[in-house]
Amino acid sequence: MSVINSDSMRAGASGVSAAGYVIENSCRFNPGDSAFMSRTPSGSGTGGGKVQTISVWLKRCNFGVTHRFLSGTATKETTIQFNDTNTLHAHTTSGADLDSRSVYRDPSAWYHLVCAFDTTQGTASNRLKIYVKCVQETSFDNTSYPDEDSE
Repeated sequence: MSVINSDSMRAGASGVSAAGYVIENSCRFNPGDSAFMSRTPSGSGTGGGKVQTISVWLKRCNFGVTHRFLSGTATKETTIQFNDTNTLHAHTTSGADLDSRSVYRDPSAWYHLVCAFDTTQGTASNRLKIYVKCVQETSFDNTSYPDEDSE
């Protein structure tokens, strides 16, 4: 649910109250701040590091530039970003490289993005699935999937 403060055009996700409503546990990043969130997993978890799902809500604000919103370590890197062409790009050091054909450039839209990694799957295209607004992205210019059973 997006809540807009029409006086300043800031979204409710920035912590701004609109009509007495505050969105808890949300954040907003300014492009020039170099701010980020990080998490270090305490163990390999379910699937032994072979099964992971990432879900985010985001709103695009600048177009024609690359915006990385997920990045991993140098040894086990996972990168998910909007390219300067406003397409979605996913990359992993385990062999995935996907570039969507869909273009995402609606400044008023909230995008719900889900990336599901499951390298235990025998079929390569089932090892990395990307959903945008609950619709699976299936049309890619570049398709390279993670190696089976990679972490």
